[in-house]
Amino acid sequence: MGACVNLKAGAILYWLLRALAWALTHLVCRYRVSGREHVPASGPLLIVANHLSWYDPFLLGVVLPRRTWFFTKVEIFSWPVAGWLCKMT
Repeated sequence: MGACVNLKAGAILYWLLRALAWALTHLVCRYRVSGREHVPASGPLLIVANHLSWYDPFLLGVVLPRRTWFFTKVEIFSWPVAGWLCKMT
């Protein structure tokens, strides 16, 4: 039961942070997305991104029409805010 509650809390945190990132992105950035219609609503999907800035993962999470999981280096878990967020979601 505890793991299920933790998963739900992580999902809620993910969607709250996604909404915050969406608002920040629309206030600060101008961007154009093409090809979003090719992203399946469910099932396996692998996105390989060439990072140009630290904001790229947030932008991918905002523009993709489904929940996104990221692979990252282990050192991010020792960063104060980012590490805590990664552990929570």
